[in-house]
Formats: sequence, C-alpha cells, structure tokens
Amino acid sequence: MIIHPGETLKEVMEDRNISTESLAQSTGFTQDYINAVLNCKENISAEFARKLEDTLNIDTDFWMKLNEFYNAELRALEESQQV
Repeated sequence: MIIHPGETLKEVMEDRNISTESLAQSTGFTQDYINAVLNCKENISAEFARKLEDTLNIDTDFWMKLNEFYNAELRALEESQQV
C-alpha cells in the first residue's frame, strides 16, 4: 500500500484538532495548497515541511522522507506494471 504524505498530515491534523484554515495561518501557505496536499494531489515541499516542523514540532526530515518513500514506491509500482 502506497501512502501519500498528505494522508499522514491529515491524521496529525485530526489528532490535534487543527483545521486547514488554522494550518494555513500558522504556516503562511494557502488553504488551496494544503488541501491539495491533503487530497494527495501535491507533495509536501521543502519549505512547507520546514513550516510544519515549526508549527507541529515534527521534523522537516520526517516529511521529506515520507515524500521520498512515496515517490520511490510510485516509481516501483509503475516499473512493475510496464513489465
């Protein structure tokens, strides 16, 4: 199962009762961008990961590694389907 970083962010936000609007205000990113991440349409950018660290106290590296793992799993899935 391939899990997008937005799914993890969604869980953290739910656990901490953080709204999209509140996260947008505290990170300086738009609600549209955050919703795109939460809906698995955008990856978490390095700058957003830094803002998440500041806001949620979850390391930037955690978010960036989630992106790396997700992208690697997608590539592996695509390669396996081409065979």
